[in-house]
Amino acid sequence: MTRVLYIEDEPNNRLLVKRLFSMLAPEITYLESDNAQTGIELAIAEPPHLILMDISMPDMDGLTATAQIRKLDAIRHVPIVALTANAMEGDRERFIAAGCDGYISKPIDIDTFVDTVRGFLKRAESVQTVNASQNGGPRLMVEERKVVDPTEAHVLVVEDTVPNFMLIARMLNHMGIRRCEWKTSGWQVVQYAEMLPRVDLILLDIRLPYNDGYAVLDKVRQNPKLKNTVVCAVTAEASEEQMRRAQKAGFNGFLGKPLDPDRFPTQIRRLLNGEPVWEWQ
Repeated sequence: MTRVLYIEDEPNNRLLVKRLFSMLAPEITYLESDNAQTGIELAIAEPPHLILMDISMPDMDGLTATAQIRKLDAIRHVPIVALTANAMEGDRERFIAAGCDGYISKPIDIDTFVDTVRGFLKRAESVQTVNASQNGGPRLMVEERKVVDPTEAHVLVVEDTVPNFMLIARMLNHMGIRRCEWKTSGWQVVQYAEMLPRVDLILLDIRLPYNDGYAVLDKVRQNPKLKNTVVCAVTAEASEEQMRRAQKAGFNGFLGKPLDPDRFPTQIRRLLNGEPVWEWQ
């Protein structure tokens, strides 16, 4: 059963959102809390597929609550969408950097609200479907993989196009990831990675000069130091067929270009948490 949790201190806002779910998505289990602490406890007891988080609340604000949720293993993967009134320039970047995955301004625009919620829930369902389809197949993730905090993460981006790298680097920076290395081709990626203090995640373009992404992945998996590193394919040649090929090759995830800035933080956090991400659309 799909569950959505709304943490909001204003009764009228909770009533509006509750009515929206009852009218437009009665099959979804709607949970709510009027304060952040109780909301966190409810999320632990009944882990939701999505958390809608008011930012301005007494006692504990939404960003503090988000930071606490990101430290809890049981619910740190749950997407969090910030809701706030009096939005100012730069708020979206601030919320994403604090750990939120999306942003909706108040007063709520019904079409925007529905599209945002539907998008996050659809992606959650697609991940569950792909994970279920892998049962009995090759294991693409290491069971005991360490969870990595984004602020401590070391990411290697293998990308031959400067604008694409600049976009990825900027989005990683907004998440608090400061250790981002860049390799512009598939030549000697393993040798380069071995010189780094550590590598927690490799974002690997498929179409590269010298060696393509699949050839690079093979070399990574053969290296004793790097063989268990999370490697995610990033490609403009995005299709379900290409995604299945990447799964069979041993990638831990697949992201289609153009990358979506709203989805990217969630995708990266899940990869750093040892969770496969397969999203080609």
